[in-house]
Amino acid sequence: MSHTSYAGDPKIMFAKFSSTCPKCNKKINKSDRIVYFPNGKKAFCYSCGEQDYLDFVSSAIDEDNFNRGYC
Repeated sequence: MSHTSYAGDPKIMFAKFSSTCPKCNKKINKSDRIVYFPNGKKAFCYSCGEQDYLDFVSSAIDEDNFNRGYC
């Protein structure tokens, strides 16, 4: 099931360059899977960002269903 997406929505993607996870300080290597939050311009390692991403998607789907009258 998909949801309406916007430019500021978090994304699961592959790192385009090396960095450090702001939550656990783990090194993120180029091409590692990450969760990117564009509004804060932060890239989290997948294990730190996964639950926040899933929570966001769940809320976005709920909001879409409410706005479409499925509730």
